[in-house]
Amino acid sequence: MSPFLFALYTDQLSIHLQAVNVGFRLGNLIVNHFLFADDIVIFAPSAKGLQELLDVCSNFADTHRVVFNVSKSQCLIVHSKGGTVSQPVFRLCSFALQFLGRLLQVDLKTGQHMKRAAQTERRP
Repeated sequence: MSPFLFALYTDQLSIHLQAVNVGFRLGNLIVNHFLFADDIVIFAPSAKGLQELLDVCSNFADTHRVVFNVSKSQCLIVHSKGGTVSQPVFRLCSFALQFLGRLLQVDLKTGQHMKRAAQTERRP
């Protein structure tokens, strides 16, 4: 597919994602994804919002004959201090996405679970 035609496809997906009122406010804009070449980064302030955006991608794939490489798709969760830590299962095109394995706190520290993981990895 030519780069121009691919850009038309990804632009349509971008329009569909922008139509969902989920994301982070940046002035008057709601930002919920970045596109670069054939990569897309989707983010939301909640697990429910992220799954809603992934559902938009799944529906887009069905209606536009697009295939997402789910084996290369991964999730990263950032949570605030004092928030509950959970690992929800996110689905794209009915496949569960791989979880990157670490939960990051808003201050970008990985917290006690990272220290425990490091101690576990050092044990013989």
